[in-house]
Order: sequence, then structure tokens, then C-alpha cells
Amino acid sequence: MFHFSMLVVSGYRVEKVEEFIELQDKEMEEYVAERDNLIEEHGEKMTAMKRRHLEEELEMEKEYDARLASLMKKYTPNQAEGSANV
Repeated sequence: MFHFSMLVVSGYRVEKVEEFIELQDKEMEEYVAERDNLIEEHGEKMTAMKRRHLEEELEMEKEYDARLASLMKKYTPNQAEGSANV
């Protein structure tokens, strides 16, 4: 009888361990799914930020080019003045 009760307790322990493992597996699957979503969301945010940065950089370059062209025009001698001085 003692031996039978030990088997029952042992079977109960095995059942509890199996339940624990199944719970851990389920939680791990949920963790992986949430982590994958987080990684994807972060990647999308990084891409959007880089796009905004490049657009801002492009606008700055356009402004620089326009101001440089204006400055060069200001200090370029007129063709009419150059031929009159010759």
C-alpha cells in the first residue's frame, strides 16, 4: 500500500511538472511573438526617422545651393561691364 501511494504522489508530481512545462512553452511563444512585434515596430520607427532626416538634409542642401548661387551671382562681374572696360 505504501508503494502504491508513492506512485500516486509521483504521478501527481509528473503531472504538475508537465503542466508547468506546457505553461512555460505557451508563455515563451507569447514572449517571442511580442518581441517580434516590438522589433518590427522599432524598425519601422527607425526607417521613418531616417526618412525624415534625409528629407531635412535635402532641404538644407537645396537652401545652401540657392544661397551659394545667389552669392556667386552677386560677385560675378557683369558681362556688359567687362567688355566696356577692355
